[in-house]
Amino acid sequence: MSPEHEQLYRRTLHALVEAGLEFCVIGSLALRWQCPTLAHWPAHDCDLLVPFDVAQLNRLVQLLQATGWELTLWQKPVPVPLTEAQLRGKYYLRARWQGAILDLSYENAFMRWEEFAPERHWQAGLPLASVPHLLYQCIRRNTPADREILRLCQAAGEASS
Repeated sequence: MSPEHEQLYRRTLHALVEAGLEFCVIGSLALRWQCPTLAHWPAHDCDLLVPFDVAQLNRLVQLLQATGWELTLWQKPVPVPLTEAQLRGKYYLRARWQGAILDLSYENAFMRWEEFAPERHWQAGLPLASVPHLLYQCIRRNTPADREILRLCQAAGEASS
């Protein structure tokens, strides 16, 4: 990830916080920001978990579109207003801008919003998923990259944070 993309993500996420939108940063970027061992781990995008709340998703889409992000739902432009029927079973919206990718997951296969939200914490003004929840997702996905993340965190004693 380029420093420019990381700055773009931070600016965008702070704008979401200022707008009062509920979300939680998940994925490799959230791990990078919390685990010194993974500070240089490649993050190719920014993953967010958001509640499945159609009104909030519409506000989120409108805010992102107003700031230049192009949003898609299964590679098709996002029509606003969104409906529950359009969203159900599709799992996430994708936003792109200047080569950056922001994935907005409203249906998470491993943990629901209600499980993540109480455990998130604030770092540098942004809500991040807890390290245990992030590592739990790595365990559940069990890809080669996930296994390497777990190995590095365990070796550094960060797996129990």
